[in-house]
Amino acid sequence: MDQREFYKNWEKMVIELKDHIYRKRILVDAYNSCKTNLEQGEAIFHVGYSKSYKNKQQDKIQSAYFGQSTFSLFTACVYHPNNNGDLIKRPIAVVSESSDHSRIGALTCIDFVIREVEKHITLTKVILWSDGCAAQFRSRFVFKLISTYHLDLQISWHYNEAHHGKGPMDGIGGTLKNVAFRQVMSGKIIINSAEDFCKAANQFCP
Repeated sequence: MDQREFYKNWEKMVIELKDHIYRKRILVDAYNSCKTNLEQGEAIFHVGYSKSYKNKQQDKIQSAYFGQSTFSLFTACVYHPNNNGDLIKRPIAVVSESSDHSRIGALTCIDFVIREVEKHITLTKVILWSDGCAAQFRSRFVFKLISTYHLDLQISWHYNEAHHGKGPMDGIGGTLKNVAFRQVMSGKIIINSAEDFCKAANQFCP
């Protein structure tokens, strides 16, 4: 590559980076605006899959190190106003022994989160934010399914800029896995199933 070609490629990369940063800033402003202007009955669901929890035990035979079970964690950080207009944050996690991270699995988890939030408030509008993973969230199949999904709700879906999908829901998954792992390693609990993981999470992360 000669010098002229190098500078040409460099200029192209800088332009793409500027576009990327611009889109990221626009989306951050839109996200913050959504949180600021929520009305009664409206909620933001910031959702995503956390890295699966690999089940380990403190006292086990050597062969147990192989073929360890894993639990899938779908996490959501839900924002909605209370009766006084103050913004409430609700961390929610769906734990499953299924490794299905497909669009059907994601919508099933979102349905569970919606039903959990409806125990506390009357929802009229759900604003979903997620990364742009095509296999889980961003595809024509999701748009088709969501058109017949909770017809009593207004649902909109927004996607973060590529490589900028991290958010508070990732902290929820990380905290749950860290707490469970520390309790297992201290010998206080034994986790044999996703149900055991949920009980431990509710006990040590109320």
